[in-house]
Amino acid sequence: MRNLILILLILTIQNLFSQNTITLKSKRNNDNSVDIEYTKNKPGTYCIYLNFNNLENTLTPRKKFIVKDNNGFLEKLKPIDRNRFINYSYTYSYKRGIPNPKVDSTFVYLLPFKNNTTIEVRYLNNLETKYFDKEELDNFKAFQIIRDKPDTVCSIRKGVAISVINNYSIDTTYTYSYSSRRNSITIEHNDGTFAKYEGFDSDNIFIKEGDLVLPNQPLGTLIQYDKRGTYQLRFAINYLTENPIDEDNKKLKNSNKYLDPYFQTAEGIVKLKPKVKYTTKILEEIIVKELSKKEIKKRK
Repeated sequence: MRNLILILLILTIQNLFSQNTITLKSKRNNDNSVDIEYTKNKPGTYCIYLNFNNLENTLTPRKKFIVKDNNGFLEKLKPIDRNRFINYSYTYSYKRGIPNPKVDSTFVYLLPFKNNTTIEVRYLNNLETKYFDKEELDNFKAFQIIRDKPDTVCSIRKGVAISVINNYSIDTTYTYSYSSRRNSITIEHNDGTFAKYEGFDSDNIFIKEGDLVLPNQPLGTLIQYDKRGTYQLRFAINYLTENPIDEDNKKLKNSNKYLDPYFQTAEGIVKLKPKVKYTTKILEEIIVKELSKKEIKKRK
């Protein structure tokens, strides 16, 4: 049996974007102030970092901004001397997510399948550690669920679909240890966490980028993983962290922190363990706890 390993990291891909995801523009006003505005062409929350290389005749502005709308106002530079122009130049960068969000570690998630589905969970390895000699993350946690049929994958909580990748076809003549060329969905939750689901049939994805997704809403169906004929869901929950690299220059380092959350199962509220079978239990109280009054009324 030929073993083909495609090592293109997938659980860290959400931090890599084209340069056009967010663009900034500035304009001078009649009062010599300067407005800086942004345009964002991807759904979801982003953190923008401004770095001023040159700044004269104004106070030092903020350097970090959280944006959710597709476009809007970012910052106004006001002149100290109103009769003179502000001289400035800047560069900027951005990351998807809210750095160091307030995450409730006791939040209870639903399992990602329809009610009364029995599953067995496995843990996934961090590919950066396994293949690229990166430092092992003590918080890394990702799950694998193997099915013998193209089951429907459902959302584990409410959120917004910020990424839907559905352009990969699967070559089932090979056996893969791992392949990053998999269709996936990433959903941003209200608390700043992200859930990434991977393994979909490109012809059977039921949502698109920007859609509001409710708990236990069908997202799509799984596709055969490789020659062995199984169907795999791989998923993880993480969020953006931000820490100073050192105390002297105060530079910031971004990374992802992974959650090992609680799940509602027929066996109770548990943290998933490898090689243990669980049965999904979709409780109404879990579904509605994040819904608005309007969404609850519509559901009824």
